[in-house]
Amino acid sequence: MDGPRPGDSHPGPAAGAPHPEGADRCGLLHLVPELLHDVAEELYGQAGRAVALVHRLAVPDHTTDRLVRLLLAEAETPGPTSLLMMQTLGRALVIQLLRFHSNLTTEQPDSAPSHPAPRIQRVIEQMRSCMEDDLSLSQLAATGGLSPSQFVRAFRDAMGVPPHRYLRGLRIEKAQALLEQTDRPVIEIALSCGFGQPSHFATSFRETTGLSPRAWRQARRS
Repeated sequence: MDGPRPGDSHPGPAAGAPHPEGADRCGLLHLVPELLHDVAEELYGQAGRAVALVHRLAVPDHTTDRLVRLLLAEAETPGPTSLLMMQTLGRALVIQLLRFHSNLTTEQPDSAPSHPAPRIQRVIEQMRSCMEDDLSLSQLAATGGLSPSQFVRAFRDAMGVPPHRYLRGLRIEKAQALLEQTDRPVIEIALSCGFGQPSHFATSFRETTGLSPRAWRQARRS
């Protein structure tokens, strides 16, 4: 069995928190229970009162990994705005844990196989090279040589998520790189990544990372 890899998460209650065998470096982060329950009730209503994190070992979750790294970096080099930034990042981390690692959801973090089928790989290459375009389901299906319904099933089976969600993830990934590495305006980045409406970009970015595009840029550069 392979050991834990960079970016793997090991969520669970504090009691019995795992230290994965073979982990050369493992960060242990304790969440205040009150914060977990408050955010859970805000998101899920009364059902949030029974929230519990699920024990998992070596789960690929790169969003959680990024948020934890940002928290640690902020704690190691505190500044005038560090408290507010850490509160924002902490809340984003709790939302991510509730969405993917609690008893309140059946979602799983995105995890794709290393070698998808050639026809699916062609579609992914098209997504990457043309993500600024308005790629329709019929266009993607044609690239894969399948009908739209066959394509959706084949893509989900191969990648674990539907095509539109995978494409959105690629667009957010590119936007993160541009926000961190360039000074281009947020609206310009949104358009270059295929988001026709800035509001749609902001909503999608926050849903994926827990932060607004501007907050993400500030956190990565602080």
